Amino acid sequence: MNNSILLTLASGKPLSLRDLAHKTGISSDLLGEHLQQLSNAGIIIKRDQDVIYWINPFDCLDSNRILNGLSNYKGLCVTVADTLSSTNTVLAESGLVDKAILLCEHQSAGRGRHQRQWLSPIGKNLYLSFGWDLKMDLLHPAISLCIGAAMVSVLQKNGVKNAGMKWPNDLYASQRKIGGILIESKTDGSLAKLVIGVGINVHAQEFPDDLPVAATTIEKETGSTINRNNLVIDVIAAIYETMKTIESGHIKQLLDDWSNHDLSYNQAVDIDVQGRVRSGVARGIDATGNLQVEIDNKVEVFNSAEISLRIVK
Repeated sequence: MNNSILLTLASGKPLSLRDLAHKTGISSDLLGEHLQQLSNAGIIIKRDQDVIYWINPFDCLDSNRILNGLSNYKGLCVTVADTLSSTNTVLAESGLVDKAILLCEHQSAGRGRHQRQWLSPIGKNLYLSFGWDLKMDLLHPAISLCIGAAMVSVLQKNGVKNAGMKWPNDLYASQRKIGGILIESKTDGSLAKLVIGVGINVHAQEFPDDLPVAATTIEKETGSTINRNNLVIDVIAAIYETMKTIESGHIKQLLDDWSNHDLSYNQAVDIDVQGRVRSGVARGIDATGNLQVEIDNKVEVFNSAEISLRIVK
């Protein structure tokens, strides 16, 4: 069964409600509720008595297509939902199955760092969470930076040549935010059960004027349209390989990769420490991924829980 209504309707061919329920595995009683959720998210599905169809479908995420592109990566389980509160939240509540990957077309309560809202319009971007069981003795505070460096490589592979990272976990291009990483974990005996969340802006779209940081998309940066399924395959492969490198004990080379993409290095910065703004020059990261800032000729070290960083132009 494919429980994605959007993928089922993506051909544009009319389907009866009965056939749609059968093809998706969603009961007739719940189908109306799911269709209303999609309507609330901005999808216009036409209905003529008991026959429905979707006009102007987008490149729907397809778990089978994604898994076929990842045949060399063992143990993966990929699930695609039409709309969720947050992929990180739902995956965490599911029990954090190792190598489970959850994607959705729309998030009603997407989250970024410090519980900030992550805008999640339907069908435009990539919202992905990847579960990974890591031995506690391999848990490192800079894993999100390692994932970030891998995502920069993915963006570059997909034509965003000027991609980089703003510490600790923001993906940038042309001085605009194009994505971000949010990693959450809980302890289960000798394991750290991680949820690795990645959001990337993909297709052309309008952003609110009041965003704290200007945003951009892959399509805007490259001038071309990519299929999100291909991007998902690249993202999953990069996360998988990064986590395997961490498990092999070679995290230093990953942090070196991050430093090569560090947009703030040797730049004037403002750091907000619990409402108090201090100014200095960023001097890269230490071995644990903390930010080093030279303030009044003295290098101070800050962790990501303490501060927010702004590069001064």
